[in-house]
Amino acid sequence: MKPSPNALAVAASSALSLSSLSQAQMLEEVVVTAQKKEASVNDVPIAMTAVSSSDIQNLRLTDAMDIQNYTTNIDIKGTLGGTNPAITIRGVGLNDFNANNNPAVGVYFDDVFLVSSGQLNFSTFDLNRIEVLKGPQGTLYGRNSTGGAINYFSTRPDFDPSGYVQATAGNYELWEVEGAYGNAINDKWAFRVAGKFSDQGENYVENVLGDDFDGSDLQTGRLALRYQGDKLDFNTSLTLGKQSIGFTPFKNRGFLDPVTTLPCAGAETGNPPQDFSCTSLLLGVGGIFFNPDVETFPNQDFEEATYANNIPTPSTDTDSILWVGRFDYDINDTTTFTSITSYSESERDYADSVYGSLQGYRYFDAARQEEIEQISQEFRFFVQTDRLEWTTGLFLSRDDVNSDSTVFAWDSLATEYQVDYEQETTAAALFTQLEYSFNDVWSLEAGVRYSWEERDYTGGTTDLNPFDQSVILYLPEEDGGFGLPFEFTGPLPLTAGNNIKFDDDNWSGRLGINARPNDDWLVYANVSTGYKSGIVFSDITFVPEEQGPLEPEELVAYELGFKGTMSDGLLQWNASAFYYDYQDIQTQVPTALGLTFTNAEEAEITGLETDIAWAPVDGLTIRAGIGWLDSEFKDPGLDGNSLPNAPELQYNAIVRYATSFDNGLGFVIQGDMKYSDEMYKEATNNPLAQTEDYTLYNARVALTGNDGAWEVALWGKNLSNESYLESTFVVDFFGVTGDLYNTPRTYGATVSYNF
Repeated sequence: MKPSPNALAVAASSALSLSSLSQAQMLEEVVVTAQKKEASVNDVPIAMTAVSSSDIQNLRLTDAMDIQNYTTNIDIKGTLGGTNPAITIRGVGLNDFNANNNPAVGVYFDDVFLVSSGQLNFSTFDLNRIEVLKGPQGTLYGRNSTGGAINYFSTRPDFDPSGYVQATAGNYELWEVEGAYGNAINDKWAFRVAGKFSDQGENYVENVLGDDFDGSDLQTGRLALRYQGDKLDFNTSLTLGKQSIGFTPFKNRGFLDPVTTLPCAGAETGNPPQDFSCTSLLLGVGGIFFNPDVETFPNQDFEEATYANNIPTPSTDTDSILWVGRFDYDINDTTTFTSITSYSESERDYADSVYGSLQGYRYFDAARQEEIEQISQEFRFFVQTDRLEWTTGLFLSRDDVNSDSTVFAWDSLATEYQVDYEQETTAAALFTQLEYSFNDVWSLEAGVRYSWEERDYTGGTTDLNPFDQSVILYLPEEDGGFGLPFEFTGPLPLTAGNNIKFDDDNWSGRLGINARPNDDWLVYANVSTGYKSGIVFSDITFVPEEQGPLEPEELVAYELGFKGTMSDGLLQWNASAFYYDYQDIQTQVPTALGLTFTNAEEAEITGLETDIAWAPVDGLTIRAGIGWLDSEFKDPGLDGNSLPNAPELQYNAIVRYATSFDNGLGFVIQGDMKYSDEMYKEATNNPLAQTEDYTLYNARVALTGNDGAWEVALWGKNLSNESYLESTFVVDFFGVTGDLYNTPRTYGATVSYNF
């Protein structure tokens, strides 16, 4: 059998792994499977980051969102109450919070595509590595990876006994225990069992008005089995999770002058001063239609919120299951057949309350229930000869997303809304990619993928009109309403029961030329295309046109890159330049009463990236990277605007020093940081939806045994307690924003033992 990448050493990366070298030595190469074959990260002609298992622990990457702090040109933000992450790489991402739409950056767990952002709040434990691929992955990857792909790989069973246990205590009453153990059952079978238990008793945000928000807790485990014969390597795993994520409250800014009701001075920033206290306009119910009122939000401390005791549910409660079965069979010395089958379920009950209120008003409070079910199958053949490497295969999947939500808008729109939908999606693809080496220097890559996808959506919004005076019913049509008679009573289906069924197909591909002038350098140039299928907007909609469907988006990427090892293996330097021609962009735009989605005609994105990994002296390693973007819409309504979540400049650095003493002890100190420029959070570039630049600092110190068996570490994240706007909703009609902020300073201690 060919060696599994999980069985190979992944102590450091030639270019982008965050190495934990204890002495000066050649930077070891991480083996990745970014192109569905085992290869050194140096030999992969893709801009990518690879993070090893030890660095996942050292950097405390505890969930799927943490990876953004350790690579450039990437933004990951929470949306509804901190859930449903929206991921953007190089300015390409789906700026949506609804569970029925696939992200534009594909997230894969053990090569299984996760169809919904509602599946991306998972906790990381017992991982072998993380791979972040930048640029469209339109050939080898399952679905809708226009912006890139993030791959999480669990640790496979090995035939030698191995494992670890670690315990963590931190602020916000955090207690965690994590561990894994694996061994051989016999000479053909091995197992590995892993689990994580976490309890955070306090929420990151204090409620200064009502009851405290709940903290978070997690219980998750994985059982993996492996059979390894002369020709067959079979791996299967079952991961179960039960998670409760404490509600992340929104901060609010009224931005109207209470006298003129025009935008007030100082309302043009996304990071207001602490004493920012303009007003918002409330319509109110109170038995009298259009009972106007105003409310101020003077407290802008990102660690405090003002919510009355009216949140429908205090946390996001999720039960999940993921089963993966993988066969790798060596047909002969040159050909391997791979089959990957998966099944997953996720059930969630959660709430989002977009506006806190000093007066107990309910602007938009939503109680939601969701079920996500998916099954997928992939077959691949991989052929390797002296000059040719060829991958070809078939991908099939089906997923069902069901959602039932009640939105309480009593004091904003004088009503409640019921938003229900069911969506079934079937997808299939045929793909092939080859690399042919003309000689020791030059090689050609070419790939093509045919994708087909069908969606069947039924659902929409009902205005329940419990007070017989819903605002949307009585507003004139020119203001977005229906202009119905005042005496109208009872519920009114707005878009409920609407059926939208459509299918898309697409040809995407990749063509590249690679040059290896010596064993240590790789120069590559390629053009690749990406495709993302059409979507349906599934939040509150007042007319069917707001649901869509949106047209598919397509992207053509041109990239020139370099990867080089220098200084006798002590220095790795990577660089890339790229240009994107981005068509029919699916993007979020505000409306008078909320938001919807549209297809922007076109955008152009130009960028540069460079990074180094360096081991200059014994025990010291340095990693640093810079990313620059210039993004611009080419659309009549958005022309000249920057794309959302696309800062112009980001840079990061990690410095780690390790030494050992004669008494059998070792000492490690590590510091890292990331800077991000200001950016807009939506396509209209409203100044209210702009976050200012920010810098995050993290650190870790550890006392270890020289044999690496045990470690006691102190760590801190966001040490300067920096605050920045992670996500926002701007509602002009009411003159108010709903703002989500980042996690404040956290710190703690971790004790670990490896065996």
